[in-house]
Amino acid sequence: MSDKIIQLNEDLIKHDLKDLVRSSVEETLNALLDKEADELVNAEKYEAPLTSRDIVPVIISGISTQPQGKWN
Repeated sequence: MSDKIIQLNEDLIKHDLKDLVRSSVEETLNALLDKEADELVNAEKYEAPLTSRDIVPVIISGISTQPQGKWN
């Protein structure tokens, strides 16, 4: 029999897994939103003045930092 014992910190593993899943989902959603925004404005990714990363936090918070109709 082996003398090696493996100890796992279940809380640490759950926390790390939760962070990994959260960041993966966030990156995937941001990429999808960027693609959709680019298609809507028919522009290249780096030519558009605003991306979904600029717009989504404003939509989520319900607070518009830009005057309506002036997305320059």
